[in-house]
Amino acid sequence: MNRFEAEWLVNDHTLHSTVSTIKNKLGIPYQGQMETIPGWHRLPTTVMRYWLDDDSRNAIARELMERARKRGSSSSSMLELLVEMKQWVPALAKVRPEDLSDG
Repeated sequence: MNRFEAEWLVNDHTLHSTVSTIKNKLGIPYQGQMETIPGWHRLPTTVMRYWLDDDSRNAIARELMERARKRGSSSSSMLELLVEMKQWVPALAKVRPEDLSDG
């Protein structure tokens, strides 16, 4: 997922900060690769595409489950958890550069 996809899909205005939080506060690494995409008026712009490998996605799922367990399973506590974890949603996307290739 790149910054424009994060903005469009989950209203994350600062994807670079989101992935930094995942890496630095949780110790969950991410992958990244620069790519050129159409930007303003279809002019080329370079952005970073971020993605998590399977192990990293599993680590985030475990973290979410542990937080949910600590909060209990009521609807309100689960909603609070989802709101708190909103910033991590973009990083859970399983979109990698090879997924986008035609071949």
